[in-house]
Amino acid sequence: MRKIFVVVIILISLAVNPVYGIVNPESLDSLMEKKQERIEQKQEIRNQNKIKIAEKVNNQLKQINQKSTEAIDRHLTRIQALLEKVAEWKDKFKAKGKDVALAEDAINTCQTAIDDAKKANDEQKTKIYAIEYTDENNLKIGANTAKTNLKADLKTVREKVQLARQKLVEAIKKLKTL
Repeated sequence: MRKIFVVVIILISLAVNPVYGIVNPESLDSLMEKKQERIEQKQEIRNQNKIKIAEKVNNQLKQINQKSTEAIDRHLTRIQALLEKVAEWKDKFKAKGKDVALAEDAINTCQTAIDDAKKANDEQKTKIYAIEYTDENNLKIGANTAKTNLKADLKTVREKVQLARQKLVEAIKKLKTL
């Protein structure tokens, strides 16, 4: 019985020969349109994600600049306070009748260095670092360029603060020699 059943099924499957691969041209067009729509939707999602990433990076650069300039402000106010103490010491030595001309010169150069650093920091606060790109392929390059520009500008401001700190140390050393 089994053999007969298997033979009948094989004969039926051979008798009924379905035709595969015949597609209605209208359904083919609709399939192609749907495929194109899906591709466009994916591209739109990618573009939106890239825009979000660019905005996030812009905000991060802005926050880094803000936090760094605030920290530099704190350092400069500390250096300025120390310079005022050094100036008071200089006045005490001057009241005792000691020659403080070298110390006065060192204090003046320190003050100009502090003023230069404050000016550079104030200019740095106003700078805006935005990602510039022409197409999505250049987005990463634009982000890296903005980041390196920010780093370079902050480095120059920090160097000016370090110079002011060095001038303060020199002024203190001049007072110690008195």
